[in-house]
Amino acid sequence: CLPPSPGQLHLHVSPSPCGTVVPPVHPLTRLDEGDTFVGPDPCDAYMQKLRRLVEEEEKVGQERVALFLSPGFDASAPGPCFPESWTSPIRVVRPQLPRRLRPLTPGSADLESLRSLEPAFDQSTEDGLRFRCYRLGSLETRSTQRPGGQEVLGAGFTAGEPEGELSGSDRVFKVTKCVAASPSAAGEKGAQAAGRPCHCLTLQTQPGDVILTERLPAGGVTWEENPEALESLAAGAKATPTTAAAATRAA
Repeated sequence: CLPPSPGQLHLHVSPSPCGTVVPPVHPLTRLDEGDTFVGPDPCDAYMQKLRRLVEEEEKVGQERVALFLSPGFDASAPGPCFPESWTSPIRVVRPQLPRRLRPLTPGSADLESLRSLEPAFDQSTEDGLRFRCYRLGSLETRSTQRPGGQEVLGAGFTAGEPEGELSGSDRVFKVTKCVAASPSAAGEKGAQAAGRPCHCLTLQTQPGDVILTERLPAGGVTWEENPEALESLAAGAKATPTTAAAATRAA
């Protein structure tokens, strides 16, 4: 490419979706290389390969944003889709029972009202895309910001009570095994029930619902959808590491 102005050489590939992966915030100058500068291979095969690589990077970026803006995103364990640097190798985190996050209606959260808050989560990916979480009481909002762009509010959640029942088509994406004081012991008789621990599983669905299931000593199995005692159970529970589930239906 010819330099647009004397004394400065810009590298530009057109047409190309590169700007969606690496936005041209600053011009790429190669003037200091002088005569040793070698431009990109202009052959069609190379350009097609470059385009495929860029499209793959863009797809990964879209998947990251979609996961970050979903109720299932866990800031303490972002998962393999995000950079390893987001999870400290020396930090010990006790697995927690899932929080019930319900999507807010459009317009319920205002980004400007969050400017005075310190982000509870603030990380960036290799391409400079910035991800933030703000928390205020039961309200949690998440935003993204591209390099050189404006911060965009992408999703808002509240830890309130759910509405309606689970759908049979809801997908379970996370399973947590925990030990706590049995929530079903109140319905049993005798001193043995009062001290009996609860070995249960929590199943978290993609819409943000939580299922609590426990196998009783008599052989029966309990199944509670969005139990009211979930928060109190989580406060005294000891959870083992969570397991990512395949696309399994809740019912």
